[in-house]
Amino acid sequence: MRRLPRAALAGATLILLAAIAAGLVFARASPSTASPGNAMAVSDGAGTGATPFVVSIDITDATDAYVGYQYWLEFDETLLAVDDVAETQMSGLVLCATPSVVGGTIVGGCTTIGALLTDLGTVTNITFHCLRNGSGQLDLIDTTAQPTFGTTTIGPPFLPTTLTDGSVGCSGFVGPTDTPTITPTPTITPTPTVTRTPTNTPTITNTPTITNTPTNTPTRTSTPTPTVTPTPRPFTCFFEDDFGRQTTLGITDSTWVLEGPNFQASGGNVRHFGSMVLVTRRSGGQVVMGFGRCPGGPANALALDFSFLGLRLLRLTDKTP
Repeated sequence: MRRLPRAALAGATLILLAAIAAGLVFARASPSTASPGNAMAVSDGAGTGATPFVVSIDITDATDAYVGYQYWLEFDETLLAVDDVAETQMSGLVLCATPSVVGGTIVGGCTTIGALLTDLGTVTNITFHCLRNGSGQLDLIDTTAQPTFGTTTIGPPFLPTTLTDGSVGCSGFVGPTDTPTITPTPTITPTPTVTRTPTNTPTITNTPTITNTPTNTPTRTSTPTPTVTPTPRPFTCFFEDDFGRQTTLGITDSTWVLEGPNFQASGGNVRHFGSMVLVTRRSGGQVVMGFGRCPGGPANALALDFSFLGLRLLRLTDKTP
């Protein structure tokens, strides 16, 4: 099964819950070697033809209380195509990253705002449809293989979590049937005989033309209103929110600026992964994360601000290709 390089995917899918969790608790631990107390699983699935079907990611054990979860799911992109990824926002898990689908990988997650949970159930529903007959695995990648974005429950920090993979089977595709080609038989059409008909030649009579003398009428000339053109910032890439939140993300080769209502943040941590660009910042009580395809979009960004009393959240989602 073909996979994109995991390092590139980690850079291209920045807006993930691992980063959100890091911003909430200002700490991130390495995977624990203790006996796992929590568990997550992805269900099996079966598709017939191109009819959509749903598989789920579930928290199946919560011995240790958690504040959130994240997942890294890999599948065979030659067998399956993704139609939709929806977080259920179970039990107050409402602060969610925008799910990222890159090749045969889906990354996402959600958290509460500080509440500890032991609830079990479905956290994510993924709608697939089949591309051909066959079978394949649905693999939840752990934090050993993906230390930052791997599948886990979050405490803080990352909690020991047992993972159960799923499988999927596709059927119902029928190969093409050969259709005989019908070759038409040419038809011979007789050529008609042209009979010349005498034509009368018309006589041209000159008719005098009446010429109107033009009258000079003064024309009112409008004075154009000067247009104020804003001076563009020298950004290599510029993204605007599609949902009317008046949020923008501008990126140069080495700096970035995220602006929104009563909020501005900037930094110099810019990383490029092919056509993807990634920006991050964590300073004091402020966490900013963003990524996008540069140039041309789309892009996502998220800011959490604890600098003032309470929590301030700023989001940008640019889906314009």
